[in-house]
Amino acid sequence: MKTFGRSVLIFLIFLVGTASLIHVDRQCQQMNAGDGGFIEKMENFIENQG
Repeated sequence: MKTFGRSVLIFLIFLVGTASLIHVDRQCQQMNAGDGGFIEKMENFIENQG
């Protein structure tokens, strides 16, 4: 049960960190007049791979 608890804790920390990165990216994108953020560039890169 200790392993499960640690796994859940690590997952939640990763989830919060990812959400924070996306939130900061969106704020920077708005400040720079929508020139495209990191997440948008990654989406375009992944779409162009196929």
